[in-house]
Amino acid sequence: MPPYIELWQILLSILRVEFYLPSRDTSLVQNEKCISDLDVIYSPTTKDQWPVAIQMVDSWGKLPDGLFFGNNQAPGAFDECLIIQWSNVSATNVSTESFKGKYCSIMLKDGETSVNATKLQMPAMITSLGYPALYSFYGTCMPSSCTQEDLHISLNYNLAKWNKSVSLVDCQTEDPPDIDFTAGQIVMICLLSLFAFLLLSGAAVDTWIECTGRAEMRRGPMKYLLVFSISTNLYKMFHINTAENKEAITSLYGMRVLSMTWVVWCHQYMMAFILDGNKFSIGTLFHGNWLDQILMNGYPSVDSFFFMSGLLVAYGILKEKELSGSVNLFIFYFHRFIRLTIPICLLSGFLATLSAYLGHGPYAFGIKAPHSLQDLCQKYWWRDALFITNYFVTGDDAGSCLGVCWYTAVDFQIFLITPLILFPFIWREWFKTPQRILNRIECIWLGIVILVSVLIPGIITGIEKFPPTAIFGLPDQETSIEYNEQVYMASWCRAQPYLVGMALGVIFRRDAQKKIKLEMWQVLLGWCMATATGLAVLFGMYDYNQLGQYPGYHWADSIFYGSLHRLAWGLALAWVIFSCHYGYAGPVNTFLSHPSWQPLSRLTYCMFLVAIPVQGILFLFNDYYPLHFGHLDKVLQTVGALFVSGIGAVLLSLCTEAPVVGLEKLLLKRGKTKT
Repeated sequence: MPPYIELWQILLSILRVEFYLPSRDTSLVQNEKCISDLDVIYSPTTKDQWPVAIQMVDSWGKLPDGLFFGNNQAPGAFDECLIIQWSNVSATNVSTESFKGKYCSIMLKDGETSVNATKLQMPAMITSLGYPALYSFYGTCMPSSCTQEDLHISLNYNLAKWNKSVSLVDCQTEDPPDIDFTAGQIVMICLLSLFAFLLLSGAAVDTWIECTGRAEMRRGPMKYLLVFSISTNLYKMFHINTAENKEAITSLYGMRVLSMTWVVWCHQYMMAFILDGNKFSIGTLFHGNWLDQILMNGYPSVDSFFFMSGLLVAYGILKEKELSGSVNLFIFYFHRFIRLTIPICLLSGFLATLSAYLGHGPYAFGIKAPHSLQDLCQKYWWRDALFITNYFVTGDDAGSCLGVCWYTAVDFQIFLITPLILFPFIWREWFKTPQRILNRIECIWLGIVILVSVLIPGIITGIEKFPPTAIFGLPDQETSIEYNEQVYMASWCRAQPYLVGMALGVIFRRDAQKKIKLEMWQVLLGWCMATATGLAVLFGMYDYNQLGQYPGYHWADSIFYGSLHRLAWGLALAWVIFSCHYGYAGPVNTFLSHPSWQPLSRLTYCMFLVAIPVQGILFLFNDYYPLHFGHLDKVLQTVGALFVSGIGAVLLSLCTEAPVVGLEKLLLKRGKTKT
């Protein structure tokens, strides 16, 4: 054997080639073509074999830079592997043997814990220290003639002496695989094709009517097709209404968009954390800076949506009672259910069937692996559609398709009891009492409901010894999970801002035709109190939200903050909306009520649903190398996620929200109330 071949094999031995290529032992691998092609890598002898062997080894995921800084990813060079191509050309210029590069993602497990494959390569001195940064996975490259099973069997055999085993092997080649659609995928493709046909047909008919002037067609059978018209629905979606309407709560436009941006921004800091190459520096990045609490304690952004939901529901139901003289509870519940659940069902169905084709790169396996996005959507889509996601937080069957649907579940569960909470306000004619006494009864009743909503989370927090809120990076993960189940995602603990919004909705509806007058000192006092309250809620957890230096929490702090901070945040928002609505907010109202917010505000629900899948697909399943965790990086990623989510929200709204609203008006005769 030539000396350079011996040196090459020594290099492969140092790199622990047995963890990158299938074995050439025929007792393990019976794939003769694979074993033959592996000789090109193990013992390259010709000038056309050496570049292939060197390039294949170069594309392997090896010990990375910054290992002690948290870079526990070794994906290797995905594209470099896939462009490898070797052919053995005979003297007659006929290719007799050939293979291409096949990239494989490998995950190992030790008992119940995934481990760092490259730890097996590290010097014994380092491994004996029990270095904590264990790889999530590593990447390798092998000839395309070798199968995924060949590598899986070989790795398990070589890892047995280490008491390790393979958790996952997922391989990809440059050539697209033969597509064999499942029944579910075929159904989803047909459904999306039907939506495309309806949208385009509706737009074509709409254009024909406009060009010919045959407006009578809008009142015939074609009206059921026109609700799908892209042109009409896009106009409604992006139309900016500058006409003054005293009953419109215009400041909600800006608040809704800003709250949505805040939610996506916070999620982006948690998204792709596993891929960050500087994990051990994150603690210092978030230590000692008050402004970081906007992200570390960004949970009030969700309470903002609960507040706005309660406000609009109360305002809407009281307005319907005033205009029509009655409230149809069937339509009240049906409208809410159908509007919320249809976008969830369509998006969940798409992710459960076709999401596997959206990933590319070393991490693409994450879409279709067990307990992945596609797997969870196939199993648990119905939980999101039925608004019971928040009851499956822990246990072996925990999980949901759209993780954010715990919010829609809580919101809908509170919505179910809205008529009971507003009973004295809606059916006032049932009470044979003077107006002045009835007003007091309504205030007392609503006050009691709000008081109960304050006591419940406080009592649970005190008894279970929970932290004051969801603490980022809580050392005791079991406590964190239990807190999420019993408090954070429990409808009976999240009702405070919703109830405050309902109270404000009652005030707005009762005084819709007149302006509540306040003195200047009252306005200044209100703004000072609202500002101080909002800042206290947002920055009050500064001492607790310090990554790596968690000081523990006092039971009194937990009970006080845990029971009151959501109510306080709702009251602060209520003052902002109240002041904007009645003209006491000045530049704040000018900003929040600016008409330019209107198009985005109409898309916030669909964007809320789409954002998390988009963030996962963009920054997890299509990444090639570890990312850098930094504020500027996360801001840029958030902007990209918002842009792509906005496009997805437009498509989802065109297929679901806009047609549902149109069909509902036609079939249920909504909107034809007495004036």
